[in-house]
Amino acid sequence: MNREDRLDRLEVEVRSLQRVLERLEDRLRAVEGGALPAAGMVTAGAETAAEAAPDGMPAPAERGGIPADATDHAGRAFLGDLGLVGRTLMVLGGAFLLRAVTETPSVPDAAGVGLGLAYALLWLALAWRVAGRRPASHSATYHALAYSLIAFPLVAEAVLRFAVLPAAAGAAVLAAVTAAGLAVAVHRSRRLAGWLVTVAAVGAAAVLLVASSQPAAYCAFLLTLGIAALWLGERHAWRGLRWPTAAAADAALLLPLVLLGHDRWPAGSGILLALQLALVVSYAATFSWRGVTREAWRVGPFALLQTCAALAVGYGGAIWVAHRVTEDTGAVAAAGLVLAVAALTAAALLLGRRAERRNAFLYHAAVGCPLLLGATGLLLPNAAEALLWSILAVLLAVAAARLVSVTLAAMAALFAVSAATTGGLLAVGFWSLAAPAARPWPPLGAATLVVLAATVVMLLTPLPRQSRFWGRGAIVPRLVLLAVLVLGLAATILTALAPRLAGVPGSGAVDAGVLAALRTAVLAVLALAAALAARWPRLAEARMLVYPLLALGAVKLAVEDLPMGRPATLFAGLAVYGAALILAPRLLARSER
Repeated sequence: MNREDRLDRLEVEVRSLQRVLERLEDRLRAVEGGALPAAGMVTAGAETAAEAAPDGMPAPAERGGIPADATDHAGRAFLGDLGLVGRTLMVLGGAFLLRAVTETPSVPDAAGVGLGLAYALLWLALAWRVAGRRPASHSATYHALAYSLIAFPLVAEAVLRFAVLPAAAGAAVLAAVTAAGLAVAVHRSRRLAGWLVTVAAVGAAAVLLVASSQPAAYCAFLLTLGIAALWLGERHAWRGLRWPTAAAADAALLLPLVLLGHDRWPAGSGILLALQLALVVSYAATFSWRGVTREAWRVGPFALLQTCAALAVGYGGAIWVAHRVTEDTGAVAAAGLVLAVAALTAAALLLGRRAERRNAFLYHAAVGCPLLLGATGLLLPNAAEALLWSILAVLLAVAAARLVSVTLAAMAALFAVSAATTGGLLAVGFWSLAAPAARPWPPLGAATLVVLAATVVMLLTPLPRQSRFWGRGAIVPRLVLLAVLVLGLAATILTALAPRLAGVPGSGAVDAGVLAALRTAVLAVLALAAALAARWPRLAEARMLVYPLLALGAVKLAVEDLPMGRPATLFAGLAVYGAALILAPRLLARSER
């Protein structure tokens, strides 16, 4: 072999060795980078495998239709997650080592807590750094998990076990730790890390709320966290975070009511009232701002449920506390009036555009009405409340007729029912129809008659019956007012006739059989009156009360008349009720012609 042949052979060997080294370099680069090789590399590898495979047989990397590199990538990802879990366990081991050092007499508790927090913040800083350098890696989430598992239990122990932080300082440190974790999660767009930090914060605050001797600070923390999660969820599309934080805030302010009921609430009632009003103001103001500023805003399930919870736990709880601590009644009433006026003013401004801004208009009206009812209920006695609410109901009914608004009609019906409840109309109607003969009835006062008169005026007002938004529900306000009128008429008739015909209820001289027959006769007469009133177009909804009244009369015959009656009283009751069964359907048939 001459010199040129040897050089040619050596050149071929060098090229072959170069190709092998290039393939090894590509594989090593794929393993270190955690990604599949580039298209050109895969092509080169496939060509090499095809050259090495026998004729008619697929290359090993293509058998079964699954690339070997994809399988290797899935395996490397799994092994990488196992490695991250192992690293997290090692981090927790370091935290427990610091805990053991803290428990030694040579290290002060405050210094140990500070070292633990610094250790946790170190891993949070690493999470921020890793998330910026390797966005596709899960390493940052595991670092955030380690941070949460170290920092939040440490804050709880610093307050409860080591006692190096008072309650207020513990809440402040808890807020700072939470803010730091959420800041990293938001800045690096790590939703799972945000969930981990939030859940850990809620858990630590719940433990401190139950175990601490000063729980008010942790109530404030959970309320602040709920509002922060609400705004973060809207800004960064992390809407799931608002549900657990809002539930935690509601529960945190419900617990003091239970403790106060058992005289175990350590803080003053003023702090509790401030927190309850802050719950209402914060959530209602947030939703109100969105309703006013956004054209296409809709009341979603979260806004609906959380507003109801805030009104019930926040303002309802404040009213309960105010009744229990009478010196705080004025402050709660004033706050409720301010909020009610603000909500109803916003609803009034949206009234002219209710077709386009229906959701915002309904939301502000639904928030303002209960606030106004609760606030005036704290300020006024029952009779004055019934008078005020009756006047408001009539004014709303007139406005509903002029503006052709079923929503205003529904608000008028709400105020009418509230006036009937406060004025005693509903109570007198129930007792007069269903109370035992041996029980005395509440008196039929002037406030009851005022409510009854206001109800008649509202029914004479041409309230709207049709609405594209409410559909068939547009008749509900009229139906509610008719039910209040029927109950008021029953109470008035029975209160006037029962003492003369059956004796004074509650006295030993009352005749139970005569009273039962009188009640049956009143129900039968009211059913016939409803059938007659249905012939007038303005009271056409009265036809829907005829058969319920007859059914109620049948139940009363079986429950009261038959056990209590005598032959003479049973004859009277059955005769009147039978006549009503015959005449009522005929009257309804005539009204339909």
